[in-house]
Amino acid sequence: MQFEKPEFFYLLIALIIPVLVHLFQLRRFKVQEFTNVAVLQKIIIENRHSSVIKKWLVLILRILAITSIILAFTKPFASKYDSKANSAEIVIYIDNSFSMEARGVSGPLLKQAVQNILTSSIPIEKISVFTNTKTYRNRSLRELKQELLDIKYSSNQLSVKNALLKGNNLFDKSKTFHFTVESLNKKISKKGNEKISLATIYNTVEAFTDAGYLKEILTSKNKSYYDTNIKSHHHFYDEGSKELTDIHYSQIKLSKVPVPPKGKKIKNLEVVIRIQK
Repeated sequence: MQFEKPEFFYLLIALIIPVLVHLFQLRRFKVQEFTNVAVLQKIIIENRHSSVIKKWLVLILRILAITSIILAFTKPFASKYDSKANSAEIVIYIDNSFSMEARGVSGPLLKQAVQNILTSSIPIEKISVFTNTKTYRNRSLRELKQELLDIKYSSNQLSVKNALLKGNNLFDKSKTFHFTVESLNKKISKKGNEKISLATIYNTVEAFTDAGYLKEILTSKNKSYYDTNIKSHHHFYDEGSKELTDIHYSQIKLSKVPVPPKGKKIKNLEVVIRIQK
């Protein structure tokens, strides 16, 4: 189960109120004088145990009532997505070109698109959003709200292929996607009708690599693979199938590492193990 507004759970601190009421019993007792208290003493002895049970039941019911009200405000919902188990990721493209100034049912199409995103029940906490001019990576809707509302129209417009390319590279997933510029070009060619040059793809991939969104892996002097998993880890390289397979960083232990040249320091240490049949 997930919650649309988990911030309401902070109100659970209100559960201290019925506890305080239970402890201090905020009610006044009236003294009544009797000539013979023998009967009253008998009643008190018989009812004392049931009174304690009643007080505890009242406390539990009050706590359950407050908890239920707070739970209702958090708007719980069931989703087939599990952000931890499935490593679900969402990347959204918003076209902020001048064509989005056209009016729809609820106003300009751009404003309508932004409102649809902000009011949607997105099943994961962090999403990535990009427009024709800006990129917002791994943000919550709360963090994105003001930035999305302030999106300006632009004369720039991404083609379908460029939007797919940019969206693909925004996925920072544990399910590693290894590719070369050539293999990425083939995948993009299958998804759209517009042509995009290999040079454009290469420049875009290099830009994402320089920005830290991709990692370059050299398997030979003239062959580079790119990895969407930018965390430190190692690889098997199959010389037959030309495929890379991840190796967790902790699976390789290096007992001795040479000292780098003077004035230099080791930025990262990753191993590529070549395998064959």
